[in-house]
Amino acid sequence: MIVFMLGTDDPVHTSEKDAITEFRVLFDTIAGLSMDPLHISPQNIVEHFCSVGLIRAHDGTQHDFARTLAKFTKKFDAKGKLMRPGFYNEEEFVKFWFNTHKFYNKYDVNNSGAITRADFLQSLKDSDRSDADTDEKVSEIFNIADRNRDGVIDFIEFFCRLPQILNWN
Repeated sequence: MIVFMLGTDDPVHTSEKDAITEFRVLFDTIAGLSMDPLHISPQNIVEHFCSVGLIRAHDGTQHDFARTLAKFTKKFDAKGKLMRPGFYNEEEFVKFWFNTHKFYNKYDVNNSGAITRADFLQSLKDSDRSDADTDEKVSEIFNIADRNRDGVIDFIEFFCRLPQILNWN
């Protein structure tokens, strides 16, 4: 099962196969914003996420989301993972978002669509990555990622801070 939130306020619980289908539909929707229906740019993705209200300019999520997406796009370009530099074809887009959501779901232990401190701690304990500093590290991650200070990390908050989370050791 995978839980994702790309186009809805409520988490969608679905099979991996159905999630892939949903990401393909999302690609087609975003491709409607592109001059090339076979490739979409990070800007097309940002525009779509803004249009459906997942990210907003007034609270900084648009800027942070665009910056993080640009970092990943640049990294993929450098590794030769994008057939057209700076753009995603359908397969690349689906693979990227599917894998990003799977990574998020590792920490969303109860599949609620939001990561709680308890979820995060449990996922670290389950993966034997827990140590004497774990509580402090989780607090640090929440201080970085929980932008709206509601006590949970939603997918957009997680994605916007993913480069910092990935460097956390």
